[in-house]
Amino acid sequence: MRAAADPDRPVYLAPILQGGRAFKYTVLGVLWAIGTGYFWGWWLQPGHILNPYAYWAATLALIWLYAMQFYFMTVFLMAQRSVAPLPEPGRWRVAMIVTKTPSEPFEVLRHTLQAMLAQDYPHDTWLAD
Repeated sequence: MRAAADPDRPVYLAPILQGGRAFKYTVLGVLWAIGTGYFWGWWLQPGHILNPYAYWAATLALIWLYAMQFYFMTVFLMAQRSVAPLPEPGRWRVAMIVTKTPSEPFEVLRHTLQAMLAQDYPHDTWLAD
């Protein structure tokens, strides 16, 4: 995102959720957080502890469940996509790397290397032995 202090800085990422959708899902996230707070306020009351071992086992499971929900909500609401310009074809070289297993016949390796060398895109071919 563009920083307020540096307006000339190029933008490479943009939020996926924008406008009305961002508002709608943010409101739903806030409602989820309010409901979560209400639930934990109710759950942690001492009157609910009948069997301490079962209570704390269930509490740990619920903590894990709510942590996963919080993680999902955070990633979902803050998701971004790339808006960077695509690179010009042929401007950058790529590395093509292949490995050979000890039991692999040399003919298989030869065929693979010939196919790699026949590529017309600028590249470096490597055999990682």
